[in-house]
Amino acid sequence: MKWTEIDPKIVLAAADNCDGHTIFEPKMLTDLGVPQELVDRCTQVYESNFDDPKYTISDPDGQPVEQLTGVYGLDVLESMVRDFNLDYESKFGRGSQARIFQEVLHKHLDPKPAEA
Repeated sequence: MKWTEIDPKIVLAAADNCDGHTIFEPKMLTDLGVPQELVDRCTQVYESNFDDPKYTISDPDGQPVEQLTGVYGLDVLESMVRDFNLDYESKFGRGSQARIFQEVLHKHLDPKPAEA
């Protein structure tokens, strides 16, 4: 299953809830109406790297953990952009890249009517 197969409103709702930093519980996507098959495709086990705080994963209470199963917002956004075969500008920061992905998705799925 691909993002192109579901309602664009659901795609955009999921995109708007993602960022470049958070590993979410898969339920976040199913609660928005994303089919379980697609949620499963986006769900992974993420491993911490305790040698680098930037790559140390924390649980919802902020405690460092060795691994966490979930959906990483930036990966979800990238899979959406890839499924829709959209061109985008590459950015250095994860948050900046997430915003670029959201922008191209909105431009593609929710284009504003042309001014008269």
